[in-house]
Amino acid sequence: MNNRAFSRDDSAALIYRFNDTRLNSVSFAGLPQRAGYRHYDCDSCCATDLCAFRELTVLLRTEDVLGIEREWCHSQQWFGELPLSGRRLRLLVLQCSVLLEPDLGDLLSGLSGCGAEVTVSLLTGM
Repeated sequence: MNNRAFSRDDSAALIYRFNDTRLNSVSFAGLPQRAGYRHYDCDSCCATDLCAFRELTVLLRTEDVLGIEREWCHSQQWFGELPLSGRRLRLLVLQCSVLLEPDLGDLLSGLSGCGAEVTVSLLTGM
């Protein structure tokens, strides 16, 4: 990750809540109040060194209504393969590194009908 944007002291959790079909807001917990940290719009990301979403690749754990967990990661092309039908999923980002791709925003936006909540843990210095 970009050391100019993050330090170990910046590790924090971000909670996505879906009240719309678009991922258009993020509530933050614990991040410093710097430019680029307080709001994210997937159509107009600032893409600056201070953007909290600039350098993330995610490893996700999903949990269905029966409590069965399964891990997904970008290298396994999970973006198009999450089993959403008839399930409410809680997604936890376990590890962040490298680069956020636009597909992530599309995937998260598509979860709005599932009542999903996504916690993104920024683990810096990876």
